[in-house]
Amino acid sequence: MIKENFTNSVMTLTEKKKSEVTDRILKERLNNILPKIMDEQDIDFWIVMGREFNEGPLLKTFFPSNLKFARRNMILLFAKDGDSVECMTVYPENNIVKDFYKGVLRKDEENDWECINRIIKEYNPKNIGINKSRHIQYTDELTVSLNEFLEENIDKKYLDRFVSAEKLGVRWLETRVQEEIDILKEICRMTHAVIDKAFTREVIKPGVTTTTDVEWYMRQTMTDLGYFYWFGPDVDLQRKGESNSRLSNTVIEAGDIIHCDIGIKYLGLYSDIQRIAYIAKDNEDSVPKSIEEILVSGNKFQDIFAANFEEKMTGNKIFENTMEDAKSESFKPMLYTHPIGFHGHGAGLSIGKYDNQGPVPVFGDLLLHDSTCYSMELNISQPLEEWDNQMVFAYLEEDIVFQDNEVSFLHGRQDKFILI
Repeated sequence: MIKENFTNSVMTLTEKKKSEVTDRILKERLNNILPKIMDEQDIDFWIVMGREFNEGPLLKTFFPSNLKFARRNMILLFAKDGDSVECMTVYPENNIVKDFYKGVLRKDEENDWECINRIIKEYNPKNIGINKSRHIQYTDELTVSLNEFLEENIDKKYLDRFVSAEKLGVRWLETRVQEEIDILKEICRMTHAVIDKAFTREVIKPGVTTTTDVEWYMRQTMTDLGYFYWFGPDVDLQRKGESNSRLSNTVIEAGDIIHCDIGIKYLGLYSDIQRIAYIAKDNEDSVPKSIEEILVSGNKFQDIFAANFEEKMTGNKIFENTMEDAKSESFKPMLYTHPIGFHGHGAGLSIGKYDNQGPVPVFGDLLLHDSTCYSMELNISQPLEEWDNQMVFAYLEEDIVFQDNEVSFLHGRQDKFILI
C-alpha cells in the first residue's frame, strides 16, 4: 500500500494534528505576510466579508481549522497599526476565532455596519480595500447585496476612500510561508506515488485496460488515502498512426505513450502534475532511445524556462524571453504555466496559455514574487522517425517554488519515461 510508505509523512496526520498545522500556518500568515503585503500595496484598511455557505475564495483562506463555513454574515477587518496589522472580526468575542481575530462588535449596542463605521473612525485610514475586481475572480468576492449594504450603511466620507484590493488579495493568496512549501513538497511526493502505483502492469494490461480504467483507479486510490482529487484525473495516450495526441477512453496497447494529469488537495493546498510513460512491447525491456529523446527535449525546455525566472518580472516578459531562447532548438515548444497554492489554478501571474501562445491580458502583466509556487506546465513536440515522422508530444507538468531568486522542483522532475 502507498500509505505504508508514508507513515511519517505530513500526508497521514490525524485530524487533531491537521488542525494544529492549519492554525499555526494561519497565525504565521497573519503575523508575517499580511503586514508586508498591505504595506507593499499601500492599503491601510481591508474589509474581507462573505455570507454563510456563500463564502468567496479569499474569505475561506482566513478561516481557522474549526471554522468550516462563515457564521451568518462574516466580516473581517484588517487595519495597519505601525509595523503590524490589527486583525478583527465584526462579531462578539468568541471561542471559534478569538485566537486569530479580535471580536469588536459591541453586542446589544450596535449593528454590524455601525461597528464597521466605529472601527474605521478609530483608525482613520487613508484608503479602504474591498474585494472587487473586474478581471481576477479570486478577488471579486463582494456580492451585489453586500456591496449594496456597504454603500447604504457606511458613512459617505469613508465610501470615498474605498479602493479595489485586487492585487492585495492576489498577494495574500500567492505568497507561501516555509511550512506551506514543505507541505507542498509532501503533496507532490504523494501525487508522484499515486502515478507510480497506477502506471504498472498490475493496473495496466495492454489490450484490455482503458485509459478510463486507469483514471478510476487513480481516483479510488486517492479517496482510499483520504485525499481530495480536484479534477479528473485525466489519462490519455499517443499511438503510431493516430493524429490525435490525447486519445482518451481508449484501450491501451503495447507501443503506446500514455500520459496523465493529476492533482491532489490536502491541508488546503493543491498539486497539479503530469507524467508520461511507455507501454513496452513483448520483446522490449527498455524505452526506445528515440522516444526517450523526446523527454530529453522536454527537460531542456524546462531548463530554458527556469533560467528566465526573475523577481518582479511580468509573466508576459518571462514567456517572451523563454520562447526567444527556445526558438533555435529542434523541438516545437508550448508554454502555459500557472500558480498553485490555495487553488489548483491559483492566483498570480500566468505565463502563457494553452490556447494563447503570446501575451496574456491582466494575469500575464502581474509580477513574479518570491516565495510563490507554480505548476510548470508545458509541452514540446518533434517528429519520431519510427512513427513515420509523426509529431510526438512530451506533455509535462511539475510543481515548482520560486524562492531566493531560484526555481526548485518541489519533488524532483521526470527525466526518464516510466516503463510499463
